[in-house]
Amino acid sequence: MKVYKVIISQQASHDLKSIYNYIVHVLNAPDIALSKVNTLASAIRGLDIFPEGNRRCQEEPWHSMNMRIMSVDKYLVYYSVDNDNFIVTVSRIVSSRSNFSQLLNDSVRPVVYSAMHDR
Repeated sequence: MKVYKVIISQQASHDLKSIYNYIVHVLNAPDIALSKVNTLASAIRGLDIFPEGNRRCQEEPWHSMNMRIMSVDKYLVYYSVDNDNFIVTVSRIVSSRSNFSQLLNDSVRPVVYSAMHDR
């Protein structure tokens, strides 16, 4: 079985930090914030083994781009799979109540996020 390299975009990294900051500063729940970020990070790390286990976006142009959606608690992780190079690229991490079409359009170039590779 081939292990995929998981890459997280700068925007997705920002999303994760924003989720943490919102829970800490607005909800005043630092323990929950850390737990939530750890849960999201663990789920993202798990994409290295079976990235095609989640559904594809049905909306264009993301369907043609092989964009997939993984639900983690009340958040959605949007990512694409490059089977030729065995790379998973996480584009966004958003609340399930967000306008995902606009958010995906705002995504930026991916960069390696080293924490996703530590097991």
